[in-house]
Amino acid sequence: SCSCGCGGEETTAPSTDGPGEINLTSILFSDDMPVEFKAIRGYSASSTVAGKAADFIATIEAHTGARIALSHDRDSKDPGRFEVLIGDTNREESKSAAEGIGKNDYRIRVIGYKLVIVGGSDDALIAGLDAFLKAHVKGKLSVDLPLDFSMDGRYYEPAVNGDVMKGSANLYINSDSRFQTVRYMGASGCWVGNVMKELGSTQLSKCMDMLYSEEGIALNSYRYNVGGGDPMSVRGAELKSTKLLETSAGSGEYSLENDKDAIAVLDMAVKRGAEYITLFINSPPAYMTYSGYTAGNTDGSSNLRPEYYDAFVKYTVDIVELFLDEGYSVKYVSPINEPSWTWGDPQRVWQEGCHYTIEQIFDIDLRVAKELRARGIDGVKVSFPETAAWTTEHYTTTIVEKLKADPSLVQYIDHFSCHSYATSLSQKIAFKALWEESGFGDIPLHQTEWCSEKTGMEGALELSRVIHEDFTVLECEVWEFWVSMMVDQYSLITASQRQYSVAPRMWALGNYSKFITGATRVEVTGELLSNDLFASAYVNEEKGELYLIVTNDSKNECTLNLSGYDDALIEAWETSARKSLARVGRVDGSYGYNIPSESITTFVISYK
Repeated sequence: SCSCGCGGEETTAPSTDGPGEINLTSILFSDDMPVEFKAIRGYSASSTVAGKAADFIATIEAHTGARIALSHDRDSKDPGRFEVLIGDTNREESKSAAEGIGKNDYRIRVIGYKLVIVGGSDDALIAGLDAFLKAHVKGKLSVDLPLDFSMDGRYYEPAVNGDVMKGSANLYINSDSRFQTVRYMGASGCWVGNVMKELGSTQLSKCMDMLYSEEGIALNSYRYNVGGGDPMSVRGAELKSTKLLETSAGSGEYSLENDKDAIAVLDMAVKRGAEYITLFINSPPAYMTYSGYTAGNTDGSSNLRPEYYDAFVKYTVDIVELFLDEGYSVKYVSPINEPSWTWGDPQRVWQEGCHYTIEQIFDIDLRVAKELRARGIDGVKVSFPETAAWTTEHYTTTIVEKLKADPSLVQYIDHFSCHSYATSLSQKIAFKALWEESGFGDIPLHQTEWCSEKTGMEGALELSRVIHEDFTVLECEVWEFWVSMMVDQYSLITASQRQYSVAPRMWALGNYSKFITGATRVEVTGELLSNDLFASAYVNEEKGELYLIVTNDSKNECTLNLSGYDDALIEAWETSARKSLARVGRVDGSYGYNIPSESITTFVISYK
């Protein structure tokens, strides 16, 4: 029989195996069809698909003279032997044909004596219907399909840049030149219990959707602050209050119920996809300190009394066990946070904090690491040393030198953590060189806290530049923002008077976190690019996608060419004064693309 559907050719007549049993050698639509076919669409199909299904059947009838009754799968619950199945129906053949199909793909099969047409989306399904009509119906007097007929294709939405001429600026991605894999991106939940009180659970749930769900910016790590509790300051400064998980000072008994509001927020994050949890401590509990307060010692020196070192180590590991016993996937514990600052002096009394000397950092972190191992907690590592800047003079660099001279701690750590505050690009380059020259190149770097006072798109662009530097210069595997939600301007989401507002910096973070966790950074080079335009790229082999993130930190639009991707399926996502991590649409790589001024654009390039 003729599988192309040419009208003048003779077709094979059906055979019979017994009374009433018809066996076809092909599927034929013509004015003298040997059997009666019915067309079935899904009952829940959109009005667009329902209308297109009717047009599809009408077109076949008009060209071939066939008569095919169309209904939905609720009207026709019992599967017939001869059917045309359109889209998502309750028939097993529809489900079988759709298995593993991509969002933009369509698939057409003859299964048994049924013509089955499915798509990964309404647009893809409609593209499949149109493609079938064009190839096998229009201009024909009949349609004759072999029983092994198959036809696959892909839907391409109209490109948003189809009228943009190529410019002189080019970006090249070398996916064979590979660097670090980005393990996770996230933020801390410090003081978030206060946000729960401010917003209420319904509003807070919406915020967590934006932060941690796939529909939002898809963060996948969470830093829980193990608070030192009251009292905090002898001077009564306006501080961020925390709750002590220990039921009473020195009791050695603990309850998550003590910090129930913050735990409720943690649970929301875990439910939405926070796979990696770090427990971090800004200050020991007040009863272990010199000052009796958790905001630091009054002269800015170390506030942990030496006689409480062992108690603090036990307290820290007890907290880890508490969370593990409750089922939380704790990956790291950070006993010390930003130890270089002189917490407690008149200039630094606004939150919990504790200064430590370099010797104290090594002593305490090594004790905690050994205690974890002694208790058989091998899945949790110490996050070391959590300093405030990569090149704090006579501090962070000295820690690296001490680690090289006395590597006893190295066997217990799997990364070196630091914050990117007040660190220039040249200082990051210098630290990376020092780290590798010290023989630690195989130990990854983690950037675990950063924020800025800048607001609006200025703050978003600054954040993108810091992330770009930390991934491309320091080759960090982890990047985490300071506070996810707060009642001030430094957070991703600000809460006030039962309302919340989202800072553009959150969407800028999403230009990275929504796409590149689990992906490996690859080389990007360019030509004729301005100093205010920078880019990084990442490949996810499992998904078959490349991610190119381009930041235009200038007041001028830039026309860019994505060299080597003329035929690729590309889509663009933009954060700017006009768009909040919005999908712009499909990009045709054979044209230029206008990168808006003061914007961050993520290109998703599918190659499977």
